[in-house]
Amino acid sequence: MAASGRWSNLGQRINTAVILAAVSLLLIWWGNTPFLLEIGVFALAGSCEAFDMIERKRLRPMRRTGTACTLLMLLGAWLGGVAGLAHATLFSVLMLLVVATLRSTQRVSMILDAACTVLCVMYVGWLFSFMILLRSLPSGAGLVTLLIGLITMTDTGAYFIGRAFGRHKLCPALSPKKTWEGSLGGLVLSSWLAYKLCPLFGLPPLHGLALGAGVSMFGQLGDIWESALKREVNLKDAGELLVGHGGVLDRFDSLAFAGPFFYLYWTYMI
Repeated sequence: MAASGRWSNLGQRINTAVILAAVSLLLIWWGNTPFLLEIGVFALAGSCEAFDMIERKRLRPMRRTGTACTLLMLLGAWLGGVAGLAHATLFSVLMLLVVATLRSTQRVSMILDAACTVLCVMYVGWLFSFMILLRSLPSGAGLVTLLIGLITMTDTGAYFIGRAFGRHKLCPALSPKKTWEGSLGGLVLSSWLAYKLCPLFGLPPLHGLALGAGVSMFGQLGDIWESALKREVNLKDAGELLVGHGGVLDRFDSLAFAGPFFYLYWTYMI
């Protein structure tokens, strides 16, 4: 393959990533409320993308109720921490089941429509809420920045090392471009960055290695999960909001899976 074909969209990806990183860092360090608003905007866009994919399977998810539940989970995490998220999740699931039961007979299937809606709400609302929980911790702005840095290193290592040295397919049925070499490169770079930076947060270097490796693995699992969703509905990108990256779910699929791991490791293992 010609070099221009291999790296054709790299410039667009870098430009979008730099702008997104600058805006995100500003809001992360500005305070909890600006960060909540940022996550809320991304969650709204991500919910639309998820529901759009479900509708391509000729199902009828409860878009309005599901979107309201997604925002409720974010708000619960912001106002009440873990307990607030738990209460918001319980209320959301109950509300979705009630609405699914009383819904118009135009629905495709009560069971399938309700199940798909709950899936979308948990994927976007529940998983994204852990970013809110992480930001609320002591040194939360630094921790969120560290998490984004680890995911960025994973993506960078997987992209460049995979492009240059990738020979063995990681998961060809779901994501043909991913290789074991790229995956290992992303894991090594993420672990190295965590090893170097975690002592700044009072975390022993060996804990940093474990944290960086775990974030990389869960982030890559999140990427593969979203690839499976797109393949299920025959889509290349979940959306078109972010030039060079696709949609919100294309850009934040790794963070959605890695965020809960990072939060749980930091709060229970340290």
